[in-house]
Amino acid sequence: MVESNQRFTIEQLRSAGTSERAWVAIRGKVYDVTEFAARHPGGRDFLMATVGRDATAMFESLHDPKAIKVLAKRQIGTLIESDMPQYPTQTPFQVELRKNVADYFKRVGKHPRNAPWMIVPYAVSIGVYFTSYFIMFSPTICRELKLLPWIAALFHGWSSAMIGLYLLHDGCHASFTQTPLVWDIMRRISDLLTGLSSHLWIHEHVLGHHPFTNVVDFDPDVLTSNAGIIRYHESQAWLSLYSWQSYYIFPLYAQAAFKRQISEWYQLFVDRKFKNIPINPLPLKEYLWGGTSFLSFITLRLVLPYYFLKFNLLRIFLTYACCNNFWSLYLTFVFQASRVTDEVTWPKPDKGNQMQDWAKLQIESSMDFAHGSWFTTFMVGSLNYQAVHHLLPYVSQYYYPALAPIVQQTCAKYNVKYNLRGSLYEALALHIRRLAKFSTEPGAGE
Repeated sequence: MVESNQRFTIEQLRSAGTSERAWVAIRGKVYDVTEFAARHPGGRDFLMATVGRDATAMFESLHDPKAIKVLAKRQIGTLIESDMPQYPTQTPFQVELRKNVADYFKRVGKHPRNAPWMIVPYAVSIGVYFTSYFIMFSPTICRELKLLPWIAALFHGWSSAMIGLYLLHDGCHASFTQTPLVWDIMRRISDLLTGLSSHLWIHEHVLGHHPFTNVVDFDPDVLTSNAGIIRYHESQAWLSLYSWQSYYIFPLYAQAAFKRQISEWYQLFVDRKFKNIPINPLPLKEYLWGGTSFLSFITLRLVLPYYFLKFNLLRIFLTYACCNNFWSLYLTFVFQASRVTDEVTWPKPDKGNQMQDWAKLQIESSMDFAHGSWFTTFMVGSLNYQAVHHLLPYVSQYYYPALAPIVQQTCAKYNVKYNLRGSLYEALALHIRRLAKFSTEPGAGE
């Protein structure tokens, strides 16, 4: 029995990240959610990913401030000191933003997660995936229409990217319907078809990137302890190879999908960590699901084309090289253009781990583009409304175009900078310019 007035260290909190003992810290208070996990409205999996750590930023970004009352009777003590950045509590800017967004949904009579039309892009991405797969490995088509299978490989890569932008993204953000089973099915479909792990991505993207966007040493994409082979922030230690990054960046970006396919399952099941984010002990079902996903991936990519359709290994390799390269470049361009530019903010916590307004950070660390273009919105999974998505990750992307003017008006009232460009190409040019700037050794030419 744990006394409710007990004080815990961060090490003690980290040790309580299992299904038998699940604790979570929010605003310095430690809660035992072991029994509550099965009744969590957002599903057990999402809650269990957050235990054993300070989940303040994630909790507050996804819940109404009143939701903390549900946990009040489960408080078992306080956290002596957090190892995560701490944002101010509800600011006037956040309060008004929430009110304006809530007023919109009340006015239109819709729930933020309910958007039946989202079935269309989900179906398109899966439909193109299997249609292109059939064309890639149809012996008749490959014999009579020699160019078409290679074009299909590009479409297969595109559909894989779209599955990530729609099924994986919306499933992991719980932004389609109010049913945890639906979210689970969406992200599991992505696992089966792409060979990537949605469970790992929840840790990387939902626990790491979203609460701490561009925050140095807390966003897993901005770590000074891991210099990496691309330099886009002054905190990264200089390596001579960065002088060439303007030349190798595109070939490197093209390998992103392949790199993740060979590393993610190891990180999840063996290393149990993604960069700076520890992964809690996994239940048996995750191991079983990992095996199922791997078998599905091998069956689609090797067993069917090689053993049953009699394609040689070189042909299979080259086909998937085209697919993966296009898939990787497509997603990387969208992701980097929406947040890795000089124009967005790159904050760093002060010595007390204190940060600015969370909502303001989400706006100022985002680069929006091509507002009003339904085609761009479809093609990039609504990430041209990056600021809206980061403010409201639980809201269906279907509503982003309608919410953007509301967010912009509120930003103007509170003098919060809203970054917006006319097209993806403009935003991508800003990203490339930043990479070129950081390919120069600090102090050179001064």
